[in-house]
Amino acid sequence: MSDTPLVSVIVPAYNGERHIRQCVESVLAQTLADFELICVNDGSTDGTGSLLDDMAARDDRMRVIHQENKGEGAARNAGLDVARGRYLAFFDADDFAEPQLLEKVVRRAEETGADVVAYRVDSYNDETGETLPMPWSLDADAFPADRVSSPGDNPDKLFYAFQNWTWNKLFRSSFVQASGLRFHEVQRSADLYFVCCALAQADRVATVDEVLYHYRVNNPNSNIATNERAPLDFHRSFVVAKQHLENAGRFAAVERGFKNWAAESVFFNLCSLKARDAFEELRREMQERGCAELGLDTMKKAEFFDPRTYDQVRHLLCDDADDFLFFLLRETNRRMEEQKNDALRAWREVEELRASKTYRVGEAVLKPAKVTALGRFRSLDINMGCPARKVVSSGEGSAKYRLSLSRFGFENGSPCSKNCGHFSCIRARSRSQRCIFEGSPSSRPRDTNSLWYSFAYGVNVTE
Repeated sequence: MSDTPLVSVIVPAYNGERHIRQCVESVLAQTLADFELICVNDGSTDGTGSLLDDMAARDDRMRVIHQENKGEGAARNAGLDVARGRYLAFFDADDFAEPQLLEKVVRRAEETGADVVAYRVDSYNDETGETLPMPWSLDADAFPADRVSSPGDNPDKLFYAFQNWTWNKLFRSSFVQASGLRFHEVQRSADLYFVCCALAQADRVATVDEVLYHYRVNNPNSNIATNERAPLDFHRSFVVAKQHLENAGRFAAVERGFKNWAAESVFFNLCSLKARDAFEELRREMQERGCAELGLDTMKKAEFFDPRTYDQVRHLLCDDADDFLFFLLRETNRRMEEQKNDALRAWREVEELRASKTYRVGEAVLKPAKVTALGRFRSLDINMGCPARKVVSSGEGSAKYRLSLSRFGFENGSPCSKNCGHFSCIRARSRSQRCIFEGSPSSRPRDTNSLWYSFAYGVNVTE
């Protein structure tokens, strides 16, 4: 490891012995080798400290700081104080990364000169082992991956597009130092202040539109699972972030987006609390002082992105505890009704699709071919615009079929208005203008998002 590594990866840990090894090993396995890993043992009472010391003894890129328990923000600052890297990455002790994370985001930072580089994450369920997408981790429509952006390009979406997390971003160290950024030393939501200020003060923001990090959910020891201990911390972080940006002359440019993000965060936190005492503490604080400190009490309805958030703020300001709880109950029932209706609409679209000409043609063409392919054929090749014909390919016992999609009403592969994923949608998606259907009995769909016949017939689709 060089005296000045390319990246400093900072990982705070408190009682994380169940997952810390996986996190650390995912960092040490990075394809970019020029980094230092700084783990801060924040007064753990389990075996976290000794595990970290054992791993550090075997890899000189890793070092461990031991301190009394001061909270996540103080632990990150302890790592920040000794970091030497040109770039800074912050991981959580119960999460883990893809091997190419550092290589890809550093390359993007070097190519663009960005102060902040953001990337996608997904969720890993600690109870079931299931991995699910988190599309809200990066809004590539608001800040496209093919160009370098600045906060002024889309100030209303700035905080929504990238979230309040440090672990889906890489930061340039010189930018962090010049902006005077530190972590708010609170028990939870310590990232909020740092990230909001960094996003609003960055001159150049770039993205990598790939999932590179896995965020563990349903971990009973995580901060979000124990937010009853400090229900006001997120609000305090919003207040100091607002003050910092005002002092830096950056708040006016992002004011509307910041206030909307703060208002929605208030209700997210209220609804995530599981203890009545913590709920009432937060409700009373926001009613008496909190909304005014953030400027939510004077916002007009037109300033809110969602009119329902305006209604929520008015009820929070005006209702007593019982009336406010009843309001939230009605809101929950309304959302459940909307979700039920969305499910019914999806069911109706599936039924319409099954009755459509597209589905019937696919059933007639693909299902018999799949049965035949179990013993005879390797693949089906549907190529847009070619006459329907059989083409024998090289290799004993194999065959390919070509089928003209224009015969089924999809001239030139025009995209389907319903985005149902039938043949015309394939052409819109396929860079090669060609889709191949693997018909082996062991195949499984690789793309389950848009290709209806992949789940209808179990064929495997590649581009």
